[in-house]
Amino acid sequence: MQHQPPGGSNSQPPPNPPDSTDQGLEGEMSITEAFKALLTIQKNTAVQFQAAQFQAERAQARAEEQRRLDAKRLAAVEEQRRLDNKRFMEQRRIDAERIASIDEQRRLDNSRFDKQRRIDTEKLSLLEEITKNSVNRPEQSQISATQADGRIDLTRFRTSDGPQFKGPFQAVEPFLTWMQGVKIFFSTRNVSHSDNKRLILGALISETNLLSYYANVSASYEGKTWDEFRSCLFKFCLPEDWRTELRQTIQHLEMSNSESFMEFSGRARTLQSLVNFEKDSISNFDLAEFVMFGLPNTLKSKVKDFQLLAAQNFSYTEFESRTNGFYATLPRPRPSTGRGPTTLASNTSNQLDPEAYLWRLFSYLDSVGKCHFCKKHCGNLAGACPGPQERRIFIPPSFVGPTETGELRRPPAWKNAQGPSISSAGKATGRPAGVAAASVEAPALDEAGISAVAMIEGHMEAEALNYGDDPLSFIEHDREDSEPLDTEDTPVTAETLSLADVQMADTSQSGYHEGLLEFLDNPSAAEGDAYAPLPL
Repeated sequence: MQHQPPGGSNSQPPPNPPDSTDQGLEGEMSITEAFKALLTIQKNTAVQFQAAQFQAERAQARAEEQRRLDAKRLAAVEEQRRLDNKRFMEQRRIDAERIASIDEQRRLDNSRFDKQRRIDTEKLSLLEEITKNSVNRPEQSQISATQADGRIDLTRFRTSDGPQFKGPFQAVEPFLTWMQGVKIFFSTRNVSHSDNKRLILGALISETNLLSYYANVSASYEGKTWDEFRSCLFKFCLPEDWRTELRQTIQHLEMSNSESFMEFSGRARTLQSLVNFEKDSISNFDLAEFVMFGLPNTLKSKVKDFQLLAAQNFSYTEFESRTNGFYATLPRPRPSTGRGPTTLASNTSNQLDPEAYLWRLFSYLDSVGKCHFCKKHCGNLAGACPGPQERRIFIPPSFVGPTETGELRRPPAWKNAQGPSISSAGKATGRPAGVAAASVEAPALDEAGISAVAMIEGHMEAEALNYGDDPLSFIEHDREDSEPLDTEDTPVTAETLSLADVQMADTSQSGYHEGLLEFLDNPSAAEGDAYAPLPL
């Protein structure tokens, strides 16, 4: 630090150099300044020391605070560790108690199992002992339930298992069926006393009218027989001639198309059991006759042919078994396949008798010039065809034959589908009998016209049936489908023939007159010439 003179820093120095006095004063001032500087240094040092001491105190305070916080944190950690140890010990104690409880439960279960096994062993031994004792003496429960006079303890008897009568009132079959069930129920529950039967019967009635009647008359039949009380109920619940009505129903039974023979026979046997309730009115032989009367004609003829009713030791079970065998072998009607419009289909239900069907069949064969025997254009005279015989023919449903006149003449068969051949004399043959849709008002057609009309009708029929361009293949397909799966021929009766259906007829198996069948099997044996009338 330099000491400035009192004149200030801006005063001009003296022009003359200082003298020695001034130099001494200048030296003294330097020492003063040195002391001042020293004091300043000491002061600064003291200030710095104080600052350092203050910093040290603050650092020590912070260290103390940090140490206090660390000690607090350490105490918290120690406390947490102590708590964790305490929880661990508590959990271990709980686990030990749970394990002990499980062991105790297992011990108790084993004890109960051993006890139950011991009880079951005792029960089994007791049951074995009871079984051994019951072989030589009657059941105690039956002795206690049945008294000396045959009565039973009605307080211990359960009627909910018995059949309930719910009506309708005055209906024969439901009431008789219920009485049969009551009879079986009493026999299975060993109810023999008349009063017990009468009292138990009241709990089996749910129909209002019968229940009211029972409540009015039941008390008056106390001490009387069961047959008297039952006769009273029969008079009230059934018509007076109920057996006659059931017998009439059995006599007029008919087997429907929708049920099998076993179902039909079961229905008949059920009615027989109702008629024969407490009194045999219809025997098994009579029932078999009534069943035969209700069978279809085909099945009935089988029963008659094999003389099932003529057996010496007649058994209805055997009759039922053999008749069911005949029924199983009968051909089933083939369901129609709707292959085209249904306008030609079966809206009509006209059934043909055998004579009308044969008239229509031969009329169609004559209209198309086919042989009655081989059903082809063989060109042979009637009765001179060597065969083989064809027993099936396709008859269009739209074909309408001529009116029956009592006889049918058979012209020679054509040699082809175009028409009959021209004779050597150049004279055309006569028009075959039975031209389709011929009328007396129309002019007579020659052979070519008949052939053309037949071909046009055939094409129209094939178009209507959606046969396409090759109707013969479809006809052959229908023919193959119509053949039965077994080796027997399929019988066709008048019941299965209809004008509205496409008919594939097996003429040799129809239920027709014997003369007609002989004529179909052997036309050459027919009497007369080629134009002899057909036997009817």
